[in-house]
Amino acid sequence: MLLKTFIGLLMLIVGIVRIFLTKQQKQKELKDMNLPTYFDNLIILFEIIIGIMILLLNNTNTYYLYLILLMFMIVATILVIKNNYNEIKKDYWHLFTYQPTSFSVFLHITYIIIILSLL
Repeated sequence: MLLKTFIGLLMLIVGIVRIFLTKQQKQKELKDMNLPTYFDNLIILFEIIIGIMILLLNNTNTYYLYLILLMFMIVATILVIKNNYNEIKKDYWHLFTYQPTSFSVFLHITYIIIILSLL
């Protein structure tokens, strides 16, 4: 239940935060995935709807939502790696060290929530 709530809130918050990004920030993100600029509103809508549905539906009704979300995340990850491999390779060590960055803190909070859900 904790992991379900975390994923639902995460998707909802990501969608809401994305609304307030500047046009340049949105365009850079889409450029990094080699996607057309009109995808920004579709991504926002997708994240908010998925987040709300995960939060509101019971566990038996979320299986297909998780599959859709998983496919979305796999495609996005592949696109970012494909289009930014050298940049990513240069900074991979950030994943394995605790840095004073929002990314590092969020990553560790994610680890904590996953471990708590396993207990």
